[in-house]
Amino acid sequence: MFGERGRHPYADRIEADRLAAGDSPKKAFKAGALGRRVTVTGVDFVFRPQPTIYLLWALGDEETRQVIEAAHEYAIERVLEWIEGEVAVIRYGKDGVYRVRPPGGLVAARFRHYEARSGRLLLHDHLLLSVTSCAYSPDL
Repeated sequence: MFGERGRHPYADRIEADRLAAGDSPKKAFKAGALGRRVTVTGVDFVFRPQPTIYLLWALGDEETRQVIEAAHEYAIERVLEWIEGEVAVIRYGKDGVYRVRPPGGLVAARFRHYEARSGRLLLHDHLLLSVTSCAYSPDL
């Protein structure tokens, strides 16, 4: 759906039309942009089991609840490992062409909830995730 580097898929045509209409090159170029560029320093994830599982968790006995919570925990750990190993990068340079792994890895804050805002039982975790800018040193 999105074109290259935050540009509309038909940015070249939009830019040519704007130039033909007398716009400056800078204004014509901006007309082909999608939104604005922003720096993302963190993201918020919500992890929850699929509905049939969290209903079983809500209505099940204590042993069932513990098994489901352990599986939920395991799933979150695997997703975080995948994000850290495959997704998390720091981009720099013109148009973010250079990419490196965060030298200090990821920083996460997690909050477990057992109810939805409506008050119904719902096992879910909120996870705030960001990259660190320096490596951790146990000597500090």
